[in-house]
Amino acid sequence: GPFIFESINREQGSITWIRNPKWWGLKPLLDTITYRILPIESQLSALNNNEISFVDVTDNAATIKSARSNPKLQIHPVPSAEKWEQIAINSKNPILSDVLVRQAIMSAINRNALAEVNTGLFVSTPSLRNNRIFSAGQVCFKDNSGKWSQQSISRADQLLDQAGWPVATSSQEKDALGKNKVLGMRYYSGPVKAGINPNQQLSLRFVYPAGNPVRENIALLIQAMLRAKPVGIDIQLVEVPAEDFFSKYANPTSLGFDLTSFSWSSSILPISGAMNLYLKTSSQNFAKDSIPTSLDSLIKKTRSEANPTSRCNLANQVDVQLWENAFNIPLYDWPAATVTTKELANFGSFGFASIDWTKVGFTK
Repeated sequence: GPFIFESINREQGSITWIRNPKWWGLKPLLDTITYRILPIESQLSALNNNEISFVDVTDNAATIKSARSNPKLQIHPVPSAEKWEQIAINSKNPILSDVLVRQAIMSAINRNALAEVNTGLFVSTPSLRNNRIFSAGQVCFKDNSGKWSQQSISRADQLLDQAGWPVATSSQEKDALGKNKVLGMRYYSGPVKAGINPNQQLSLRFVYPAGNPVRENIALLIQAMLRAKPVGIDIQLVEVPAEDFFSKYANPTSLGFDLTSFSWSSSILPISGAMNLYLKTSSQNFAKDSIPTSLDSLIKKTRSEANPTSRCNLANQVDVQLWENAFNIPLYDWPAATVTTKELANFGSFGFASIDWTKVGFTK
C-alpha cells in the first residue's frame, strides 16, 4: 500500500507509518500517519488539543454530545455496515415454538422507536435493518421486511387470538396456578399442546446483560410494548452479569432466555457469512426448531449456487422466508459515528468502502 510501518513507541503509545517508496500509485498527500493508543476518556480532550485528528465514537454518548458543542470538530453521523442489532427468539420454548406467537411479537414491536432511542444521538437518520443477509448499499440488497417492517397492534392482537391466547376479560376467572387472571393479559385456551397448560399466562423472560444501557433500553421498551393493551404479553426482565451473558444465557446450547438482544456482524462475503446462522444443523443457529425443512433446503441451495445473480436471488428468498417465519427480529444497524477535526479531509466513517490513503490529508 501507499504507507509502510516505520516504528512503535511503547512508552508514548504511538505507532508510525511512512510513505512507501515502492508504492506505484498516486503519491499520498500525507508524509506520515501516527496512531495513538489512548483510553476512551482521554480521546476527546486529545482531539480538542490537536494531539489527534480522529476518534471513533461508536456508542459513547458523552463524547458525541461534547463534540457537537465544539465548532472546530466535525461529526460523521452514519450507521455501521458491519454490525446490526436483533432480538433473538428461543423457539424451543413451547410458547414461542408457535410461528403465530413469534409473528405477533414482531408485529407488536415498534422498531423505529428502538432505533431512535439507541442510535438517534449518533446518526442523522436511524437505519432499520430490513435484510438479514445484505446491508443497504450492497448490490444484492432488497428490503424484504414487507408488512413486518411496521408495528401493527391489530395484527398482533389477531395473531395471538388465532394462536389460542385470548385476553382475560374477567378477573374472577382462575389461571393455571389457581390465581385470579389479570385483566388485559393473555391466557391459553387453545388445543392441548405439550409444555403449555390450560389457562397458562403468556409470560416470557427477556434476558439482558448488566451495565449495558443499550440492551437495557431494548428490554424496557420491549416490556412496555408487549404488555400494552391489547397485546397483553407479560414480559419479565432478567438482568444477568455481563460476563455470564453469552457463556451461560445467550448461546445456542444453553438457550437460557425466551427473548434477548445482541448484535450480529455483517460481512463483505454476506451470503457465505450469513447462511451458517440459519442452517438447521448449524451450531450457530439460535432457533433451529423454527427452520422448516423446505427453508433449510433453500439455504443449502443458496450456499452451493455459483451463479452470482441466482445466488443473490436465492439469498433474498431465504431472508423473505425468515421474516415470515419470525426466526428473529432484526432491529437496526449500529451507529458508526466518528469525529474529526474540520481540517482533516477524506477520512471519517466509511461503511464497507475502503480508505483511499492517497487522498487523506488536511485542507489549507
